[in-house]
Amino acid sequence: MNFSTSIVSLERTYLMLQISEWIYNVVSLLSSIYFVNRLCRISLIHINLRIQLCSIALQYTVNFTSRIADHINATLDQKPQVLTNVVCLMFAVINGTSVFSCVVTILNIAMERLLATVLHKSYEVRGSTIGIAMLTVTILLGIFVSAFSLGYDIYNGTYDIRTSTESCLSVRLHPEAVPFAWIVAFFCCLFGTIIIVKLYYYNRRQRKRIKGVSLSTRYQYNENMVTTRALLPAVGGYIFFVVPGCVLSTYIAVIMLKHGDRGLFVQILIQILYLMSFFYQIFFIVYVSIKYPPLFAQVRRDFRRLFREKSARIGEESATLGTSQSIYISNPTETTKTYFIELDKCWNQTPIRKN
Repeated sequence: MNFSTSIVSLERTYLMLQISEWIYNVVSLLSSIYFVNRLCRISLIHINLRIQLCSIALQYTVNFTSRIADHINATLDQKPQVLTNVVCLMFAVINGTSVFSCVVTILNIAMERLLATVLHKSYEVRGSTIGIAMLTVTILLGIFVSAFSLGYDIYNGTYDIRTSTESCLSVRLHPEAVPFAWIVAFFCCLFGTIIIVKLYYYNRRQRKRIKGVSLSTRYQYNENMVTTRALLPAVGGYIFFVVPGCVLSTYIAVIMLKHGDRGLFVQILIQILYLMSFFYQIFFIVYVSIKYPPLFAQVRRDFRRLFREKSARIGEESATLGTSQSIYISNPTETTKTYFIELDKCWNQTPIRKN
């Protein structure tokens, strides 16, 4: 009686987690679309950084959607098993690529900010080549890793396209790879956080010390400092999700490898593991939307329109934020005017006296 009751409880828990994931996928999709749409409306942010931020918002949604699509594909029994497995392989490549992107994109953001600091004299006039190249390399590496893993499984007979009835996702075929992915994510997050911290203090020092350089160079240092200050907690906060993920994924791998248990309890733990990574996506979107001034201006304007409040004057908004947000409006004339006002403010700041 107690055993059957526990089985029913596990089934209910697993069902609730699945429903939560489906609901969360809808929320994630809508949040990602809104986040990307508002980022594309901001003219101040450099396109290379925009590409990386859009990538980190969308890749989690791709991960969720591919898992749900794989689940739907497995439940449809009105087609040949070969077709089901071929479709599963396609979703597995997409899922593996998105997981790889989730692991390394934090480091990509740090590298993009590093290049923005190193190339400060010309970075503001550079195009999207750097951002597209970083994104393309990440996607191609993800496709290669996931496709190579699946090809190896098919070659050695771990997965048979004609007869296998289980999912071909890596978490099913190679549970030992799950903690490895979380550990790699931890080190990428650690290195990315260190780089962004160093860049923040470097840009702050340079902005106060340099004299006799162009206004655009000084303004670039200022923007680098503001951007890294907004991104640092969002990037560093990944550690609070990665560390528990490393512990839980290791525990899951030990159970699956040592005891061969892949029952409901293990599936529940895997579901929790995925939800932990999902929560980080929402944390990142919300934090950057609040702490990055140009994006926060867009979000606040949307909320005021949603609740039909009257828009406050731009001068009053800038007083509460400590920076002139009129630069973030879409009017080209006002944007140009405020841009040079900001340049003049940076130029007229008194540099720190040398001891």
